[in-house]
Amino acid sequence: MEEVIYPMVSYSKEYTYADYLKFDFDYMVEIISGQIFKMTPAQSMHHQRISSNLHELLYDFINKGKCQIYAAPTDIVLPVASRK
Repeated sequence: MEEVIYPMVSYSKEYTYADYLKFDFDYMVEIISGQIFKMTPAQSMHHQRISSNLHELLYDFINKGKCQIYAAPTDIVLPVASRK
């Protein structure tokens, strides 16, 4: 089994999306409210099958309107109120 090297990052620092784009880790991470988190491993095949079925149902329903649906992984950047 290959050893995972944890990056030398500060877990007390607040990170931005610009920081995220520069990350070069051996595993997936996400930023929530400026904090970095190691993501969990990929979902099981059972989970993926359920997710695919739900995606298909939602696609058929949503495709009739102006909304769009995407399968993961997709980066999402939510707007936040300006911090002063």
